[in-house]
Amino acid sequence: MNDDAPPPTQLESDEEVQRVQAELRRQAKGSAKTTADNDEKMFRPTARPPVALLVVCDDGKDSGEAIRIRGDRFSIGRTEGDLQITHDEMISSRHLAIHRQSVAGQTRLCVTDLQSRNGLFVRVTKAPLMHDAEVLIGGGHYKMDIVREEVPETVAMAGVEDLLPASTKALEGQHLPGAVIFSEIVAGRAEARTMLDRQRYVIGRGEDCDIQRPRDPFTRMQHAVLTRSERGTWVIESGNTINGIWLRVPQIVLNVGKSCEFRIGEQRFRLKFGRRT
Repeated sequence: MNDDAPPPTQLESDEEVQRVQAELRRQAKGSAKTTADNDEKMFRPTARPPVALLVVCDDGKDSGEAIRIRGDRFSIGRTEGDLQITHDEMISSRHLAIHRQSVAGQTRLCVTDLQSRNGLFVRVTKAPLMHDAEVLIGGGHYKMDIVREEVPETVAMAGVEDLLPASTKALEGQHLPGAVIFSEIVAGRAEARTMLDRQRYVIGRGEDCDIQRPRDPFTRMQHAVLTRSERGTWVIESGNTINGIWLRVPQIVLNVGKSCEFRIGEQRFRLKFGRRT
């Protein structure tokens, strides 16, 4: 994952683990004395890699089926793999692989998109958006185009009347290099296009938002904010939302003790790689 992106959101443990940990904390608080005899820690392996915990979220919930991954590789797809999600047609036959790597003696976990059609998205709180970046916001799918000297086909086909708000930077139906266009993707095609020519844009369901999703029940009134830095870099940041924002990435890398949420098709997952020592 891009080093500029913030750490992903934390994986929530399954209910049984939470219950046991809460009980242990209660017992510890109730103890009046601390000695060398009561600081014993639960045994955990030190010579082998930790177990990865994958949660396949139930529809509309953060909890779901828990799968413990002990092998070096675990694949997910619609018709192939260790986990098959046959009823989601937005998932490719072979969509992604979760595999362990050892780098400089340190074990890490990688989630890799296997050149799927619809991609791998990771939940982020804040991330820079480069050319061709794709994000999921509520029930919407957006893409950013930064016009180069050779105008991208998706941009060149857009006339001035297709842009929101009307562009003053167009020349003979095309756009000057450096122009930034934020488009909603519907059924694989760019539909509503917004020329980003201000410093800040609010995205949400509210009428006062710059980019509106008025009929999207999965979006807050003010869901996310797009801002441009003094250096011209665009950054998207999520508000305090249930559904967050999701950035398309080719790969996610987790070190031991880290966690993330990711999505393929319409299926959400939580992944945690061991615990911090």
